[in-house]
Amino acid sequence: MNPEFAIDAYTKFGSNYVEGIVAPSVAEAVNAATAKYTIEELVEKRVELSDAMLDLTRERLEPYGITVIAVDITDHEFSDSYEAAV
Repeated sequence: MNPEFAIDAYTKFGSNYVEGIVAPSVAEAVNAATAKYTIEELVEKRVELSDAMLDLTRERLEPYGITVIAVDITDHEFSDSYEAAV
């Protein structure tokens, strides 16, 4: 976090800034990025998807002085019905 924004973030969110701004922003970015891909593309275009998530997460958190360095897709789970179909 950019030190210039630390006081403002603490004033708005207290020590819960992760729950207050980081987690919701990441969730929004993940949902927005994944919505653009088919289920097959989520696996095939993993790097492109990760880049899109990074860009969207940065856009959402930069106004709060939070610098996002990377987004890694480390695990993904598909429903049992999808797994059975493929």
